[in-house]
Amino acid sequence: MFDIIVRPCLDKEYKTIAEVFLLSFIGEPLDKKQLEETSQTFKRIMENELTTFFVAEKQGEIIGLGGVTHYLGSSYIGYLGVLPDQRRQGYGTILFFKLLNRAANQNSTVELFANLDAESLYRKFGFRGQYQAHLFELPKTTRKEESNIELMDKKIPEWVYDLDQKAMGIDRSKLLKFLVQSPDNKLISLEQKGYAIFGRRIGPLIAKDDETAVKLIHYSLLSGTKEIIIPETFEPELKVFSPKKIHTCIKMIYGQPINNNPPWVKSFSAFGKS
Repeated sequence: MFDIIVRPCLDKEYKTIAEVFLLSFIGEPLDKKQLEETSQTFKRIMENELTTFFVAEKQGEIIGLGGVTHYLGSSYIGYLGVLPDQRRQGYGTILFFKLLNRAANQNSTVELFANLDAESLYRKFGFRGQYQAHLFELPKTTRKEESNIELMDKKIPEWVYDLDQKAMGIDRSKLLKFLVQSPDNKLISLEQKGYAIFGRRIGPLIAKDDETAVKLIHYSLLSGTKEIIIPETFEPELKVFSPKKIHTCIKMIYGQPINNNPPWVKSFSAFGKS
């Protein structure tokens, strides 16, 4: 069990951890286009210092990875994966313990999204379940509706930061800046009642009411099929879009509770960093 070392990932290893990540979560064969896109995503995350990645190394080979994303008020653990042929040897537990120590030293609250079959393991570390979160695929729509949706530029207005912080209970400004700067993503809003960032996926989406959220989703779907990760409480409102459920996780928390406004949180950007 102890024949591995856990160390910070080097910037030059972004392609390697992208491959390990895909092999851990999807498996072989790897799609070359997806591998290149994932590699570039990891590179951007590391260049912007959004997430600190750690790798598990065995006999000079990277066999696992995980990341910690620090916000003002909470740390997120994500991207945790071990190569299929290296599992059931305790490597994932060693790696997770390292990530948890790093996260808890930075903030009194640590959050993550756990696969349902791993929930009991995280509870042993002191995590508590909050709610289920579902990944859906939503089909493209061609039906335009009258609305006051505003397509915004890359400069995020202060009210978006304020709305997001009131909803989440933490300062995620660095995540929002990172997402908006992606050339494939767009930022939209509706009368300062809600905002959404969307590209291939819709999220984050923060709105004061369900009607605003539904209008933002509908606008996003005019450009094509999208994925969306939602808390289970928002699932009934999603039925109008004929959603296809792909995956389910459970949102878990460790340490101090957060003073947030859960009903405003309609979707997340990713299971890895929220």
